[in-house]
Amino acid sequence: MCGPAIPSIDQLLVLLAVAEAGSFTGAAKRLGRATSAISYAIDTLERDLGHSLFDRGTIRKPKLTQKGEAIVSEARAVAHSIETLRARVRGFLDELEPEVSVVVDSMLPSHRLTTLLVYSTLSCRWCRFVSRCRPLAVSSAWSETAMLASAWEASCTWT
Repeated sequence: MCGPAIPSIDQLLVLLAVAEAGSFTGAAKRLGRATSAISYAIDTLERDLGHSLFDRGTIRKPKLTQKGEAIVSEARAVAHSIETLRARVRGFLDELEPEVSVVVDSMLPSHRLTTLLVYSTLSCRWCRFVSRCRPLAVSSAWSETAMLASAWEASCTWT
Protein backbone atom coordinates (compact mmCIF):
# COMPACT_ATOMS: atom_id res chain seq x y z
CA MET A 1 0.00 0.00 0.00
CA CYS A 2 1.39 3.34 -1.04
CA GLY A 3 1.08 6.27 1.38
CA PRO A 4 0.73 9.98 0.64
CA ALA A 5 3.57 11.73 -1.17
CA ILE A 6 5.98 13.77 0.91
CA PRO A 7 5.28 17.47 0.33
CA SER A 8 8.14 19.66 -0.84
CA ILE A 9 9.37 22.56 1.25
CA ASP A 10 8.07 24.92 -1.43
CA GLN A 11 4.58 23.41 -1.23
CA LEU A 12 4.57 23.85 2.54
CA LEU A 13 5.74 27.46 2.28
CA VAL A 14 3.01 28.17 -0.29
CA LEU A 15 0.45 26.57 2.03
CA LEU A 16 1.62 28.77 4.91
CA ALA A 17 1.51 31.87 2.72
CA VAL A 18 -2.11 31.15 1.72
CA ALA A 19 -3.11 30.41 5.30
CA GLU A 20 -1.43 33.57 6.63
CA ALA A 21 -2.52 35.89 3.80
CA GLY A 22 -6.06 34.51 3.83
CA SER A 23 -6.23 34.33 0.04
CA PHE A 24 -4.49 32.89 -2.98
CA THR A 25 -4.01 36.40 -4.37
CA GLY A 26 -2.43 37.62 -1.12
CA ALA A 27 -0.10 34.63 -1.06
CA ALA A 28 0.84 35.26 -4.69
CA LYS A 29 1.75 38.86 -3.90
CA ARG A 30 3.70 37.83 -0.80
CA LEU A 31 5.68 35.19 -2.71
CA GLY A 32 6.03 37.20 -5.94
CA ARG A 33 4.25 34.57 -8.03
CA ALA A 34 1.18 34.37 -10.23
CA THR A 35 -2.07 33.46 -8.51
CA SER A 36 -2.42 30.50 -10.86
CA ALA A 37 0.96 29.16 -9.67
CA ILE A 38 -0.22 29.35 -6.06
CA SER A 39 -3.48 27.61 -6.93
CA TYR A 40 -1.59 24.91 -8.83
CA ALA A 41 0.82 24.34 -5.90
CA ILE A 42 -2.10 23.93 -3.46
CA ASP A 43 -4.03 21.66 -5.85
CA THR A 44 -0.93 19.49 -6.30
CA LEU A 45 -0.33 19.38 -2.54
CA GLU A 46 -3.94 18.37 -1.88
CA ARG A 47 -3.74 15.67 -4.55
CA ASP A 48 -0.40 14.38 -3.19
CA LEU A 49 -1.74 14.24 0.38
CA GLY A 50 -5.11 12.85 -0.65
CA HIS A 51 -7.03 15.45 1.38
CA SER A 52 -8.64 18.83 0.82
CA LEU A 53 -6.83 21.45 2.86
CA PHE A 54 -9.20 24.32 2.08
CA ASP A 55 -12.98 24.54 1.99
CA ARG A 56 -13.60 26.46 -1.18
CA GLY A 57 -17.41 26.38 -0.85
CA THR A 58 -19.44 29.49 -1.45
CA ILE A 59 -17.17 31.84 0.46
CA ARG A 60 -14.62 33.88 -1.45
CA LYS A 61 -11.84 33.42 1.10
CA PRO A 62 -10.36 29.93 1.30
CA LYS A 63 -11.01 28.47 4.75
CA LEU A 64 -8.80 25.72 6.15
CA THR A 65 -10.46 22.39 6.77
CA GLN A 66 -9.78 20.58 10.03
CA LYS A 67 -7.15 18.46 8.30
CA GLY A 68 -5.78 21.60 6.66
CA GLU A 69 -5.33 23.24 10.06
CA ALA A 70 -3.40 20.18 11.29
CA ILE A 71 -1.17 20.22 8.19
CA VAL A 72 -0.57 23.98 8.56
CA SER A 73 0.47 23.43 12.18
CA GLU A 74 3.05 20.86 11.07
CA ALA A 75 4.12 23.08 8.16
CA ARG A 76 4.84 25.89 10.66
CA ALA A 77 7.07 23.54 12.64
CA VAL A 78 8.92 22.59 9.44
CA ALA A 79 9.28 26.26 8.45
CA HIS A 80 10.64 27.06 11.92
CA SER A 81 13.16 24.22 11.61
CA ILE A 82 14.24 25.51 8.21
CA GLU A 83 14.76 29.01 9.64
CA THR A 84 16.74 27.57 12.54
CA LEU A 85 18.91 25.60 10.12
CA ARG A 86 19.48 28.71 7.98
CA ALA A 87 20.44 30.72 11.07
CA ARG A 88 22.85 28.04 12.22
CA VAL A 89 24.50 27.87 8.79
CA ARG A 90 24.73 31.70 8.71
CA GLY A 91 26.33 31.53 12.15
CA PHE A 92 28.90 29.01 10.92
CA LEU A 93 29.64 31.19 7.89
CA ASP A 94 30.01 34.24 10.15
CA GLU A 95 32.20 32.13 12.47
CA LEU A 96 29.91 32.56 15.47
CA GLU A 97 30.63 30.37 18.45
CA PRO A 98 28.04 27.64 18.96
CA GLU A 99 28.51 27.84 22.72
CA VAL A 100 29.62 30.56 25.07
CA SER A 101 30.73 29.76 28.62
CA VAL A 102 30.53 32.36 31.33
CA VAL A 103 32.20 31.99 34.70
CA VAL A 104 30.59 34.03 37.45
CA ASP A 105 31.80 34.62 40.97
CA SER A 106 29.21 34.15 43.70
CA MET A 107 29.73 37.78 44.72
CA LEU A 108 27.93 38.96 41.56
CA PRO A 109 24.31 39.77 42.42
CA SER A 110 22.25 36.98 40.84
CA HIS A 111 19.44 39.31 39.72
CA ARG A 112 21.87 41.17 37.45
CA LEU A 113 23.04 37.95 35.84
CA THR A 114 19.45 36.76 35.42
CA THR A 115 18.43 40.06 33.80
CA LEU A 116 21.38 39.89 31.41
CA LEU A 117 20.66 36.28 30.43
CA VAL A 118 16.94 36.89 29.92
CA TYR A 119 17.64 39.97 27.78
CA SER A 120 20.26 38.07 25.74
CA THR A 121 17.91 35.15 25.16
CA LEU A 122 15.02 37.42 24.13
CA SER A 123 17.16 39.44 21.74
CA CYS A 124 18.36 36.34 19.90
CA ARG A 125 15.52 34.11 18.73
CA TRP A 126 17.94 31.33 17.81
CA CYS A 127 19.57 31.24 21.24
CA ARG A 128 18.71 28.82 23.96
CA PHE A 129 20.04 29.25 27.47
CA VAL A 130 21.18 26.14 29.26
CA SER A 131 22.39 26.47 32.82
CA ARG A 132 24.96 24.01 34.09
CA CYS A 133 26.10 25.07 37.54
CA ARG A 134 29.06 23.48 39.20
CA PRO A 135 31.83 24.64 41.51
CA LEU A 136 35.04 25.30 39.64
CA ALA A 137 38.23 23.57 40.70
CA VAL A 138 40.25 25.80 43.00
CA SER A 139 43.97 26.10 42.31
CA SER A 140 46.31 25.61 45.25
CA ALA A 141 47.86 28.97 44.35
CA TRP A 142 44.67 30.78 45.22
CA SER A 143 44.43 32.60 48.49
CA GLU A 144 42.26 31.25 51.30
CA THR A 145 39.73 34.01 50.67
CA ALA A 146 39.39 33.03 47.01
CA MET A 147 38.96 29.39 48.04
CA LEU A 148 35.98 30.33 50.18
CA ALA A 149 34.20 32.05 47.29
CA SER A 150 32.40 29.64 45.00
CA ALA A 151 32.27 30.18 41.26
CA TRP A 152 29.74 28.74 38.91
CA GLU A 153 29.62 28.14 35.20
CA ALA A 154 26.66 28.82 32.91
CA SER A 155 26.52 28.06 29.21
CA CYS A 156 24.50 29.73 26.51
CA THR A 157 23.97 27.31 23.63
CA TRP A 158 22.97 28.43 20.15
CA THR A 159 20.20 26.39 18.60
